[in-house]
Amino acid sequence: MSWDFLFLALLTLCSLAYANTEIKHFRPARQTPEDLLVSQAERNVLVSTLVPSMMTSLAGPYTTIEFETVSYQQSINPENKERWYCLSNLVQGKSYELRVSYAATTPSDFELTLFSFSELMAHFGKPLDLEMDPAAHKRLEGSETTHYTTTTVMYARIRALYTGFSAVPGMENQAVPYMLTLEKHVLGLPVQALWLVAVLLVVVPASIYIVSPWILSICDGLVAEEKREALRKSD
Repeated sequence: MSWDFLFLALLTLCSLAYANTEIKHFRPARQTPEDLLVSQAERNVLVSTLVPSMMTSLAGPYTTIEFETVSYQQSINPENKERWYCLSNLVQGKSYELRVSYAATTPSDFELTLFSFSELMAHFGKPLDLEMDPAAHKRLEGSETTHYTTTTVMYARIRALYTGFSAVPGMENQAVPYMLTLEKHVLGLPVQALWLVAVLLVVVPASIYIVSPWILSICDGLVAEEKREALRKSD
């Protein structure tokens, strides 16, 4: 097997690796009175009339979508220039991250923007009217309030900007693939990293107190044997 083949194989693997990452850290805030006025079912109907494309859902504490695409803002193609996502099952006050991973060979900058429901409505020029539904004000009182304030839903918009240079002609007009992950933090760490911490808590002490002394004893035995062999030869 030639070195040229190995180099080309390594180059191909590197081009497929999602080596670049954009991360948005956030804490879902307590819902505002405007948010509480509209049930989640009503929100879904309102949002579907405003967002130009179908909205994909990601639920906490952990969801990943392995393959998505978005067109660059500079693209001549008018479609798919932004992707919208519904981030559900978010516990208010807890820490989360929204993470976009994409290939190192794509000259891109990703823009991640988060909205609460009231912010989303205001973004589309549809601010909520506190007086629009007198019956909805009952949600601000009694047992229903607990239901509406336990968890919350946020919305994410993702855009890609073409940056730098590419040897591929017309790269700015191609859709860029990416991986999207929503992940909750536990003790300041992404929840999927906890298993690695657990493994390290077992492996590191075992290496220090069991494996390392065993290896040192073998080395000491080999050194002692070499010394005895040297003494026999000298005699």
